[in-house]
Amino acid sequence: KEIEGVWYEIHSLEKNQEVRGVLTIVGGALDKLGMEQELDTSTTLLLKYFHLIDKGKGYGSYWLTSVIIPHYAARGFQSIHVDSSHPKSFPFYEKVGREINSFTKKSDNQLYERRCKSFLISMK
Repeated sequence: KEIEGVWYEIHSLEKNQEVRGVLTIVGGALDKLGMEQELDTSTTLLLKYFHLIDKGKGYGSYWLTSVIIPHYAARGFQSIHVDSSHPKSFPFYEKVGREINSFTKKSDNQLYERRCKSFLISMK
């Protein structure tokens, strides 16, 4: 969707000319996205999608802390907000940030309640 004042950037992690990971960052007028939490949109970004092929090898932590965070910190951003409904990802986000909320939401097919958590990752 095109929402005035909202922008996104897609990053890829590649190995041997193959995409091994994808990460999407959203910024700008985040209040237009129906966020339940109030965020300082001038200094906070959203991590909307983060997927790695090779899980559990430290690539995600390295990519996020050594590439993504320095890139956006240099542009003046101070934090990244992420919502996750994947329990296996909770320990990762707890390691790189802090939990700020927990909630449930319906699954995409509307059949199940999914446990979700919100995290804030500081870039300072």
